[in-house]
Amino acid sequence: MRWQESLKRHDVLVRQGRAILFDRISLLKSVKDDPGYIKAMTKEGKDPAFEIERRVADVTLDGCQFTELVQMLKLYPSREQWETGDLRGMLQVVRGSMESLGKRKKGGEAGDRNRRLSWKDKYLELERKYQELETKYKELRSVLRGKTA
Repeated sequence: MRWQESLKRHDVLVRQGRAILFDRISLLKSVKDDPGYIKAMTKEGKDPAFEIERRVADVTLDGCQFTELVQMLKLYPSREQWETGDLRGMLQVVRGSMESLGKRKKGGEAGDRNRRLSWKDKYLELERKYQELETKYKELRSVLRGKTA
């Protein structure tokens, strides 16, 4: 039956997506502390940590942050664990261990999720404003070119 094939294909894609997330976090972890990366971002006037965090803004796993994903990588270092495992359950284990070490602020997961969503909203708003300003700049530039011609 066609719907069964679709569901099987969906499950394959979910597993692949989890494995790809493992690959993404592994790559970003290797970049995060690279002196060349830090120097280049600083030279461009960018915050290296923000640029890394921005690259995982699309991850909608309970409002997780890059530091939590890196901790997941440490506790679950196998790509297969990510591919076949329960990522939300793994994240809860990580959050529990971070809380027991006192690395997470009091206020719980809801506070972190709201902070993460707020960060995403601010980023998207700034990106939208940038696009608007860029459009206005191009319009003014073409008007000025028309007057001088």
